[in-house]
Parts: sequence; C-alpha cells; structure tokens
Amino acid sequence: APLAWIRHGWDVADPADPNDPGWEVRPGLAPENYFSPEKVFRSGLHTLIVECEDSMGHRARVTVRIEVVLR
Repeated sequence: APLAWIRHGWDVADPADPNDPGWEVRPGLAPENYFSPEKVFRSGLHTLIVECEDSMGHRARVTVRIEVVLR
C-alpha cells in the first residue's frame, strides 16, 4: 500500500501524542518529513523515532537510541 504519511522526532516523550514537542514535523509527505537538519546534542541518551502509516492504516515505528559521550 502507498505511504500515507511519515514523521520523525528526537527525544519524543509520548509518541502517541501528536502535539509532543519532540516531533520535528507533523505527519505528511513533504520533503521535510523525509529529512532532519543536523543536530547538536548534549551528553546523554537520545532517541530518534521515525513513524509512518500506509494508506491501509498500518503503522510502523522505528526507534534508534544513541548515547552521546563528550570528553
């Protein structure tokens, strides 16, 4: 099924909340939905979430956790 929307965010506290301030973009298919500008992080654990839904309503979510260590 074709993609209906995609969105991504860093350190999203509540992925089920569409208004969570961690979401970088609203769900959609615009160019900004596919790319994120370069980010600068403080030390600690950070989480990238990419979520998409197809035209049949099937939703998928990928979570990537990274730990930033500054020396």
